[in-house]
Amino acid sequence: MLIVGGISSCSDDPSTSPDNLYDLEVELVWDAAINMDIWIIEPTGKGSGHGDPGDTAYNTGNNVCGFGANCSAEACSDLACNTLERIYINSGEALPESTEPFHQYQIGISNWSTETTNMILFIRTISESRTFHCTVDGPRVSYVADITFPAGTIAEIESFTANYCQE
Repeated sequence: MLIVGGISSCSDDPSTSPDNLYDLEVELVWDAAINMDIWIIEPTGKGSGHGDPGDTAYNTGNNVCGFGANCSAEACSDLACNTLERIYINSGEALPESTEPFHQYQIGISNWSTETTNMILFIRTISESRTFHCTVDGPRVSYVADITFPAGTIAEIESFTANYCQE
């Protein structure tokens, strides 16, 4: 189980994410009462994030109010306090690597506040998974990884991970 500031993600629990149910799952948790987001730019150029779906990616909602004891339920408009953000692509729906406008799926995060925040980003594909433990200043919008299908390979964006994440 992943924990940030007492908030957990069950992504690493096989009973909550059966093999072959998703081509891609991305989850984000953080430890402050601020607005952060995960998003995906698909090979078609369409994005999924902020609660909006893409062409193949589905988004479970937008947590604008954050995590922890200082999270204000009144500030929440979509997902409740202490609810992780999650984007997924159902099994068999991921687009293969293409030439235009983008080659693969691009995963990113946004910290919309001026507060430096600890976060955990979990990425799972059909062939591998990665967990990024990062401390992110804000405001910041950053690419974290590229995902290539049909193999489901994850390539981290080293300019982000080297500066903000630890193993």
